Amino acid sequence: MGIWYCLPNTTGPSPITALDRQPVNAYSDFLLHYVGTRDLIQQGDAGLYEFRTPPLWGLRARGPYLHDGTAVTVDQAILRHDIQALSSRSRYEQLSTEQRQALLAFLNSL
Repeated sequence: MGIWYCLPNTTGPSPITALDRQPVNAYSDFLLHYVGTRDLIQQGDAGLYEFRTPPLWGLRARGPYLHDGTAVTVDQAILRHDIQALSSRSRYEQLSTEQRQALLAFLNSL
């Protein structure tokens, strides 16, 4: 299994030094993704068929998962990814049971 890492995002300019252009390990790409369903809920600048990836911190306290709440577990959420995330799902499916458990434990530690 490869090394899991997070490329830090950076906060924007702020007059508060502690917040000004600081690295943030959000574990998210913050991109808009086409999800193929229409829930009629507009979220920020995301269109009706789009969902912005949220940060993964606090994942264990959220749920159900996915943009529409149809995945009860993180494992189900990963396995339901398609379209833009198909390659990530495929890599997850290739992990051994032990590797999947380690990944899920890591995600639940954020």
